Amino acid sequence: MTLEEARQLHSFDEYFKKEDDEPSYEMGGKKITLKLLLEAIRTLPEEKRKAILLYYFEGMNDTKIAKLFNTSRSTIQYRRTSSFELLRKYLEENADEWDEW
Repeated sequence: MTLEEARQLHSFDEYFKKEDDEPSYEMGGKKITLKLLLEAIRTLPEEKRKAILLYYFEGMNDTKIAKLFNTSRSTIQYRRTSSFELLRKYLEENADEWDEW
């Protein structure tokens, strides 16, 4: 299949998707949007937020982040992993409930 032929293919999911739909993830009956996730990240304390952003969005490892902030790798790892509980709690409290039908 040529590249041009591949570009002409559409999946049914994408074909029926509205162009203005915001990407979302549904878990436990709650709808989590990208906007909500970003709001949750903004609520984190600055040192935890920076660790999350550099690790997951910039692709840096804990060692590089630790050198950047002149701290230990284990401190960065703790900041990152301890953020998950705060994020989970925020998302659970603020996610919109959705109905299947």
